[in-house]
Amino acid sequence: ARLAERRSRPLIIAACITVWSGFTAVSGAANSFLHLVLARVGVGIGEAGCSPAATALISDMVPKHRRASALAFFTMAAPLGGVVGLGLGGVIADQIGWRATFVVVGSLGLPLAIVTALFLREPRLGMSSAESIAAGAPTFRETLAILRSKRTFWLVTAAAAGKVFVGYGHAAFTASFLLRNHSEQIAQIAAQYGLKPVGLVGIALGLTTGPANMVSALIGGWLADRFGRNDPRAYVTVPAVAMLFQLPFYVPAFLVGDVRLALALLTLSGHIEG
Repeated sequence: ARLAERRSRPLIIAACITVWSGFTAVSGAANSFLHLVLARVGVGIGEAGCSPAATALISDMVPKHRRASALAFFTMAAPLGGVVGLGLGGVIADQIGWRATFVVVGSLGLPLAIVTALFLREPRLGMSSAESIAAGAPTFRETLAILRSKRTFWLVTAAAAGKVFVGYGHAAFTASFLLRNHSEQIAQIAAQYGLKPVGLVGIALGLTTGPANMVSALIGGWLADRFGRNDPRAYVTVPAVAMLFQLPFYVPAFLVGDVRLALALLTLSGHIEG
């Protein structure tokens, strides 16, 4: 984030894509749990470094009254990646093993990093020189002082942190939960389609929750922009209301005895969550 305030954001994004793609590929060479954890930490560093630069770049490119929709389109990439990753990842892992799958998936990001570095435009450079941009950027202490004075910032940050805490937790847990608690049903369905249970669960989660999140992200961004023109509070009330409506679908998904019903409830939950 600090570099994005002073340097080329497309180059920062390209570097971050290279980092997380490289560490994804390295995950396939892990020979212990610690090695795998460290490789996944590298993936997280790359992903976290990309987000501030990408959101700032989009904010500069898009008019204020359309930013929520633009950022919704950007965040739609995550569920789209989930569709591809969960769907194809499970099938590929069934065929060539999890190690080779990490290498294959990791290598896909490198061409994208090259395209980003060569063709993504930095709009700030057309307004002033890089030196002027760096000179006008606030210091880290000044940035903290500005944020400290904004109560809304801390409330939104706390809410987002709580939501992401739950979201990332269940994302890593859902597939394992389904395989352990609906193993017989999943094995029977997988046998009908000539798949292994892991591959079936990956495809099922990818094709149900992925598109649901994609559609709802676009709708949520449009609603926030639509109502935010008259009342800026809509940018926080729209996601707050969506989270409340999600609970009646999300919680029962882990309590029902039928895996098909569980997936249906997760799909409905995903339609609201995005």
